[in-house]
Amino acid sequence: MSAQALTWPIVRPAETLRAEAVALVEHGNLGAAEELLRRALEHEPNGVECLREFGLVLAANDRWAEAGEYFRRAARLSPGDANLMGELGRALLKNGDNAAAVPILRAACQLSPRDARLFYRLGLALWELGEKREAFDQLSRCIELDASFAPALRHLGEWRQETGHSHRALEPLRRYLQLRPGDLVAKALLANVHWSCGELENCLTLTRELIDTGSVPPAFHSTHLCVLWHRQGETAGSLRAAAAEWGRVARADAPPSPRSFDDPNPERKLRVGYVTQEFAAGSGFHFILPFLRDHDVNQFEVFVYHTNVASDRWTRRARPWADHWRALQAHADVAAAIAADRIDILVDLSNHYGSHLVLFQDRHAPVQLTFPDYPGTTGAAHIDYVLTDDWVCPPGFEDQYTEEPLKLGSGYLPYAPPASPRIKPLPALRNGFVTFALLQRPAKMNGAVWDAVARVLQAVPGSSLLIHYHAEELDDSESPVRRRFAGELESRGVSANRLRFRGRASLADHLALFGEFDIALDTFPYNGQTTTCECLWMGVPVVTLRDEIHAGRVAYEILDRVGLGHLAAGSVDEYVSIAAALAADTAALAKLRRKLRSMVRRSPLVDGSVVKGIENAYREVWRKWCQRQNVRK
Repeated sequence: MSAQALTWPIVRPAETLRAEAVALVEHGNLGAAEELLRRALEHEPNGVECLREFGLVLAANDRWAEAGEYFRRAARLSPGDANLMGELGRALLKNGDNAAAVPILRAACQLSPRDARLFYRLGLALWELGEKREAFDQLSRCIELDASFAPALRHLGEWRQETGHSHRALEPLRRYLQLRPGDLVAKALLANVHWSCGELENCLTLTRELIDTGSVPPAFHSTHLCVLWHRQGETAGSLRAAAAEWGRVARADAPPSPRSFDDPNPERKLRVGYVTQEFAAGSGFHFILPFLRDHDVNQFEVFVYHTNVASDRWTRRARPWADHWRALQAHADVAAAIAADRIDILVDLSNHYGSHLVLFQDRHAPVQLTFPDYPGTTGAAHIDYVLTDDWVCPPGFEDQYTEEPLKLGSGYLPYAPPASPRIKPLPALRNGFVTFALLQRPAKMNGAVWDAVARVLQAVPGSSLLIHYHAEELDDSESPVRRRFAGELESRGVSANRLRFRGRASLADHLALFGEFDIALDTFPYNGQTTTCECLWMGVPVVTLRDEIHAGRVAYEILDRVGLGHLAAGSVDEYVSIAAALAADTAALAKLRRKLRSMVRRSPLVDGSVVKGIENAYREVWRKWCQRQNVRK
């Protein structure tokens, strides 16, 4: 028999093909591995290990739907295999089928109660289904089993922060960063957690470290500036210098202006563009809606560049008031739209609270301004003017801005009150004692504020204090933040039984809560803006302390325009005296409560005069620009 006759095709068994495929996977050759596994399954269609490996190869290529089918087939053939069920659960999770993933991953956890990965995956699926409490439990179990399971630590910290349990987010994020010190995003998240907890110095240390790496975007640098406003001891000069540093660093990221400017006609109808992310749920909405609602349609054509990914009922409420609406996020797209629309006056409405301020580092319109809903200067190179007034910027304080101040006689801040419940009678009349309220985030509550609040409570025997801001941890009697706040006041002689706490609430519930207190106490050096307006609208007077920076004079600006400027103190002693005097005359307090909403309605805060003043300022600065252009000709 010839040698040629003895040459038969060699058919390799499925196990050999699978082993070769595994070796190819280890070398990153997924395409060849997939082909070998496909051939292996032709020889052995019910080979559990081949099905498993095929699913893993498909998963490595992000083909999760296909991978899930192979894991499912393998799991049917080997029903007690927790690893296979875990892989099927992971595939369902990646494919967005969380409801199907949960029972499979539960069963896998029961079969293999020491496998940390299974509890991690179950936690992810539960979180996506909104089962947040159990998701926390499963991630905690994962970490108990494996203290170095970094993804679980990160998610646990991130989720706790997201649900308003900031103090409980600190420990897992710190442990995560010990394992992954190079994760800048996680370090930024930890900085944000410190901020939410009111731990300003820890936050600023981290934000400074991140800025110094040169690897963070200008929007993160903006976060650093927002935190600085809360720190005692900062001055107008130091805050301006910090903003100017942002301007120097962010300059290289500005999209270049694609247009030249012409038509310097001082009296023609002007095309005004507003760039903002505030036309969605958030407190800023109520201060910028008037820019659209109250504008003069005969003199100004309004364009909105809505840079927020979110679009909600607030967006739908604002949109009809604009002549033109552009929903854009990418800086280059916004810049191109501004050029195409041939905007004359471009106005920033979010400042460092947004991510688009870098646009204003270049010249996209002949005149560029900012509205300081963020209560200070931008540091942006090509923002020419800041809208302000003599309340927040009295004569001699102009150099707190890098921009030229445009002072408005009616005040720079308009307000559109939300739909609100009826004002309830003064609580002190039914309670028999006065209830004060502190309504600011922890970052605003420094030692000087606690000193002043304690002195007020001591000056008004029998009074109580309601502490409220939007975080669930305030509703937990054992939360670190509640213990800390109570400790701050107890150390100053105020017993815990005089305190009440209220955390996260819907807007309707938040406004209804104003019927439970008589007088609000403001923070300093960073005043409340939204809360001051809400208090006045709901019939509650606010006691504030004037400072020497914009953020420390906003409440005074609001109060004085409503007719309550005498509630803005010039010293802590005066702050305490004003609060005690208000509390001493409940009859006068009840009368003020009944008429305060009508006082607000008649004030420049809501009567439309602010926007008229702003548009007059637009015309004034446009004429100046036209004059300069005509002189050059």
